[in-house]
Amino acid sequence: MSGTKTTRSAAKVSTGRKSKPSTAAHISKTTAKKATKKAATATSVDQTTDYAAINNVRMTFINLALNMGWRMAIAIMVPTFIGYELDRHYHTAPSYALAGLFLGVFLAALVIADTVKGLNTSQPKEKHRV
Repeated sequence: MSGTKTTRSAAKVSTGRKSKPSTAAHISKTTAKKATKKAATATSVDQTTDYAAINNVRMTFINLALNMGWRMAIAIMVPTFIGYELDRHYHTAPSYALAGLFLGVFLAALVIADTVKGLNTSQPKEKHRV
């Protein structure tokens, strides 16, 4: 009778517990999960960094474009207005106004060149991915 009690208790113990995976398999699964999580985190960080860089370039472009508009307007209007006032003061034909306009167009070209230069320096250099 004592033999049957031992068998029953052993059966209860064996059916009540789940078998543990071998240590090597457990370590392998844990390592694979960690590596997958690390790769996903690295990809997420790379995507976030890329998004931030793109957003920074976009905002820089908008800022430079709006800044360029005001600078061009001032560069053309101020010399033209000064030329117009000089024409009125000296009772001349629109020679000073035209000279002021040409000077303004030249200054506007310099504003455009400066804006393009600013865009080229603000863009991040591309990474060469393998």
